[in-house]
Order: sequence, then C-alpha cells, then structure tokens
Amino acid sequence: MKFEIDKQTINDLDLYDKRSEEKSVFSFFNHTKSLGGKRRLENMFSKPLTDIKLIEERVQNIKSCRDSNKDFDIHKEHLDFIEHYLTQYQYGVPRKFSMVRSFLNALSYRVKPKNEHYIVQRGIRLLIRWLNEMYDYSGDYKQDDLGYIRNCKQIVFDKIENTSLREVLKLKGRVKLYPQEYGKLDYCFRKLDVGSIKDILDFEFSVGQNVCFLTGANMAGKSTFLKSISISIYLSHLGFPVPAKYLETSIFNGLLTTINLSDNLNKGYSHFYNEVLRVKFVAERINEIGNIFVVFDELFRGTNVKDAYEASLSVISAFSRQNRGLFAISTHIIEIADKLNDHDSIFYKYFEANLVDEVPQYNYTIKDGVTNERIGMYILRKEKVLEIIESSAMLSNCTSTALSDQRSS
Repeated sequence: MKFEIDKQTINDLDLYDKRSEEKSVFSFFNHTKSLGGKRRLENMFSKPLTDIKLIEERVQNIKSCRDSNKDFDIHKEHLDFIEHYLTQYQYGVPRKFSMVRSFLNALSYRVKPKNEHYIVQRGIRLLIRWLNEMYDYSGDYKQDDLGYIRNCKQIVFDKIENTSLREVLKLKGRVKLYPQEYGKLDYCFRKLDVGSIKDILDFEFSVGQNVCFLTGANMAGKSTFLKSISISIYLSHLGFPVPAKYLETSIFNGLLTTINLSDNLNKGYSHFYNEVLRVKFVAERINEIGNIFVVFDELFRGTNVKDAYEASLSVISAFSRQNRGLFAISTHIIEIADKLNDHDSIFYKYFEANLVDEVPQYNYTIKDGVTNERIGMYILRKEKVLEIIESSAMLSNCTSTALSDQRSS
C-alpha cells in the first residue's frame, strides 16, 4: 500500500527545500556526491514504506554502511564528468577498435587540440580510477554483510570481472595511457559495456488510546514537538535514522499534518473555512485508507473563542471514537479538557512554563496532564507593543493639535 502524504504535510514539515536559504529535512540527509545519487535519494525519500520487513531491511543496511570502515574517495565533479562523457555522442559514436585510427586521433589532437579529445581522455582516466575502487570494495566480502549488500557487491564484482571491463584492473595507478589504450577503452566504455558501467554507477543501498491532547503556553515547545514527531514518523517509514534517542512506532498507511495552514484568497476561503475543509479532507482519507497518523496544531485558531471551543470539542470527540488513526492535537482552549474526561481513548500531555520574577522559564519537557499557564500578556509587554501604540497615539494627537492651531491662526 502506498504511504499517504499530501502537499500541506510536506510544507508543514519542511521535508524539501522551498528556498535556497532554507534548510529542509531532505537537505539534512543529502550528502550525495553526484546528480544520479541525489535522484536516487529523492526517489527513496519520496516513497515511505509500509512493509515492516522492507523497513527493517533498510535500517540494517544503513547501519551496516555506517559501521563499515570503507571510505570511498568520491568527488562530485568526477562522477558528473563521467556521466557527461558517457552520454555525449556529439563526439561521435565509438567505432570498433582500430590501432591505426587511435594513432591518427592522437596525432590530430597533438597538432590541433580539441575539447572533445580532452573530454574522452579525462572521462576514461576517471572511469579507470572509479571502477578499480568499486572492484576493490565489491571483492571485500565480510561474514556479517547483509544479503542485500552482499548481493550488490556480487553484481558489481561480476560486472567488472566477467566483461571486457576487466582491462581496467591492469591499468590501476597508471599515470599515462597510450593512444591504442584510449581507443580500446573508449569503445569498451561507451559502446561495448556501457550498460554494465551504468549499472555500477547506479549502485545503491537500497494501545487503546488514540488521541494525544497537548497543551502548553506560547513558546513552550508544542509546535516544535508535533513537527519533530511527524518528521520522525516519516523518516522511520523510510528506514532512515530519526532525531530521537529511541523511537518505537506502528506502521502507518499515511501521515497528514496541519501546522501552518493559511487562508485561500484565490478561492475566497477564510482561514476558518480552510480549517474546516482540512478536517473534512483528513476525515475522508481516514475513512478511505485508515491507519493514518494525524497532527493538528492549534485546531480552529481562525475563528472566535466560542466557535473554536465548540468545533474543537466536537471534532476531538469524534476522532476519539474511531480507531482508524492516531491523533496529536494541540490547543490553547484548555477548557475542552474538562468535557473530555469521560473519553478513555484520550490522554493528556503538556509542556511546562513557569514565570519566575515575571520572566518565563521553559524546560521543554513533556509531562502528563493539562496546563493552564498563560504568558501571552507577558510577551506583549516584553515587546512593549502597548507602549509603542500609545506613543503613536500621543504623536498623532500632538500632530492634530498643531494642525488645528495653524488653522486658527
């Protein structure tokens, strides 16, 4: 089954780069050295798994790579150059090796150097180095190699050992190549065994309660916590490391978050109406595929307190009565908790914030229960918002008085 995730959730969690100056979850893991490697990682990152066996296998493969002592001396520019060399047929499709043609080409290059000759020769030298590195790694069998890694090593080894690519093993460490060697290898690399090379270049390692009712003062850590949990759920379904000392989770069919929802002026939707549509969408997806992890950060913040109270109470109650998903819902309307006490499927967590000498202290530790701490007015006073407004009003009054005096005179 395909893992369910939508654009709103992707934006909420900053899974991919939006602007060059912003860092995403993907950029944290993207240490690839080639365009092909990046494409592979993007494909893997965009398709979370829902099969526990495949997830566990990927986890073990990543651990095995982490624990390996082998370091590849990979340069992004070298791999990009190799890919460019292999695919640039404007330099001519390699013909079957000819000793005479090889020497004529070398003589022509000495008399009148051309860029195409440089690309072919440098591409060949870089491929010799890369193929030897891969051959050495693939031949390094270990007893604890996992089945998938062992299989990949065997494929790489066979692609080199049992084809004409074996010629590169004799040239390991060679600084200078002769014209006939360039001609023979160019035909081998770009014609005879181009499929085997591309295969090697593409080498990859490949409870009874269901609602968490979360409260806490402004800046106590609710939104960051919800975002961290959501990212961890997503990464765990990729089989990737998660930002936690320990994580135990069920396998979900999808992840839907609502953290940074805005209005939709193009469709004439207010913020509250957009929230209602979002809740409707989530409910429909739950009914259709089930077993989704759902996050709402400050549900129904786009309407008045009375409507927000009644709507939040109704929706949270409805979610608590079905067992087709897990929900983490934060709110500032703590009065709802009193009305939900008889719902056994809801558990309560909060982030603590204390005012010490009129200064808020945060420990960013989640605790059991509900908090009634409110520090919104402290933040307002700290930023001297009211003083700025009052001083602006005084300045406006002074200006009006001055204008009146001028008219009187």
